[in-house]
Amino acid sequence: MSGQTAHPSVPAAAPVAAVKFEIADIHPSWRRYNPYLTGGTLVGDRYVIHQATALDLIRFTYGIEEAHLLGGPMWLESTRYEVLAKAPKGATNADVQPMLRALLADRFKLLAHHEIREQPVYDLVIAKNGPKLQEAKPAEGSDPGGTVESRAGQIAAKNVVVSQLVTRLTQTLGRTVVDKTEGLKGKYDFMLIWAPDEAGSSPSSASSSAPPNSTGPSIFTAIQEQLGLKLEPAKGPVDCLVIDHLEQPSEN
Repeated sequence: MSGQTAHPSVPAAAPVAAVKFEIADIHPSWRRYNPYLTGGTLVGDRYVIHQATALDLIRFTYGIEEAHLLGGPMWLESTRYEVLAKAPKGATNADVQPMLRALLADRFKLLAHHEIREQPVYDLVIAKNGPKLQEAKPAEGSDPGGTVESRAGQIAAKNVVVSQLVTRLTQTLGRTVVDKTEGLKGKYDFMLIWAPDEAGSSPSSASSSAPPNSTGPSIFTAIQEQLGLKLEPAKGPVDCLVIDHLEQPSEN
């Protein structure tokens, strides 16, 4: 296929997870006027997600944005499920993704493969008047790798490199952001604030507080005005996950 690199379709749990949920109850969610996803964190040996679509589960499990998930049945993003599972003794949140991967393969019969496809992306470049990023202050015992905290309409970063900003923007926008800011090699502190839209979130960040500013600039304007950077639409190669087979979850 021109412009595409495909890999064989494999069970989405492969390689076999070392840790699996001992018990998992999956059933359709009750109807809500404004359904939204909550949960997604292991508490003790209990793992619970409310109001999650299969799309939500696959996105979180594979760390992939919705725009890079291709194929699938009509109910992929419309039917919502409750997932109540028990993890084995000693399991941690680091085990959640492989356990969910096994769950998707066992109960949803997920088969998928990766393809490199030409997709819309954003190039992050330096704006006309130059960058406004503030050089980071000495770490003073904080995480030397930097910290990034986000909620609806806000990203607060300390001691981070540009690649960390790129990762968070990719997650926020649901589209790959490519670093084209040649020369920005330092570590920076910044606060980015914009008027949030209704972009989705992964199970790990499903709970959010009220937006800090619901009437502010768009994220594109905020990046240019507050950081001295700019997002330019472009096209580039993107690693996509293609769903080859997916079934309604089996009975508990």
